Amino acid sequence: MSKLAKRVGLGLCSVIASCRRPGGIPILAYHSIDDSQSYLSTSRRHFEVEVETLVGLGYTGISHSQMVNQLHDGRLPRQPVVFTFDDGLRNFQEAAWPVLQKAGFGATLFVPTDFVGTSSTWYANHDLIPQPTLSWDDLKHLHSLGVDIQSHGCSHRKLTTLSDSELKEDLQASKELLSRKLQVEIDHFCYPYGDFDTHVKEAVQAAGFRTAVTTRCGRHLIDDDAYAMKRENLDMVTLEDEQIAEFVIRACVQGSFSAYIRAKEALRQEGPDPELAIREMIQESGGDEAPASAVAAAAILALEANSRELHEAYRTKILERSTDGAHPMWGVRSFLLNRYHRFYLLRPNAT
Repeated sequence: MSKLAKRVGLGLCSVIASCRRPGGIPILAYHSIDDSQSYLSTSRRHFEVEVETLVGLGYTGISHSQMVNQLHDGRLPRQPVVFTFDDGLRNFQEAAWPVLQKAGFGATLFVPTDFVGTSSTWYANHDLIPQPTLSWDDLKHLHSLGVDIQSHGCSHRKLTTLSDSELKEDLQASKELLSRKLQVEIDHFCYPYGDFDTHVKEAVQAAGFRTAVTTRCGRHLIDDDAYAMKRENLDMVTLEDEQIAEFVIRACVQGSFSAYIRAKEALRQEGPDPELAIREMIQESGGDEAPASAVAAAAILALEANSRELHEAYRTKILERSTDGAHPMWGVRSFLLNRYHRFYLLRPNAT
């Protein structure tokens, strides 16, 4: 996808979502905060931009444990956003935590216990350079500063591939070791690779965990399955510049990021009919009742699919939406019209 289309699509989703925000709580998912530009990395500067944007928007960053406890007690801040970091990498301490601490934000680390004090050796199996991991002393220090530390299992293997005995051991051993080392209850779990099924969910619950997070994209709603909690996965978009970093974090907290990701993935699907994939994304988002953010993303991505007819259909839906006095919608209309004219000026033969 072109950089311009990404900026336009995310910017449009952000503006529209500011007019019509969905319910639920955004749980952000990060892995590595470094400047390697790998597909699991967010650069230090882009992470700073994201946190600064959230501060400016009036959000309060909290940990996963804080969210669960405060949901139960009814004490959530007015605009909460949850920060989670998978894999227990050392660069959390070096690059992420100082930024979060300065903002007064909390965070959760999901740690695979077999790799504490070594490196993320499994990265090599996925065309990634293994990163140093936090030691037990590091984890104890971070815990003393208020960082929430929870389980990512022991071995960072896909749990659906394990035998029943292996699965039980992986879950219980990680929980018990973290609890013993840190002298704290370990209540929450993160599925390695986001890999789980009904059997794995039942095993996680039987091991004594209260919740489990996934890599499925979306906001957490109060009535959602506590053992299949969705997150906004920041690894799903490459951040080429600070403007895209700001658009991404705005789209995440304002509820339109998952719609954009579904649209982007639809265009990437193999097969002869990307238009069908985009239409199916709209149907999954509610059909005629699909939120404006999903329709806007579809309109922009229809241009990338060279479909004038499909773009026109979704653009018209956006233009027909009632503004209800919301001035940002005028900017959306102008933005769509401008993008439409620029696209067909450069591609007059698009169908």
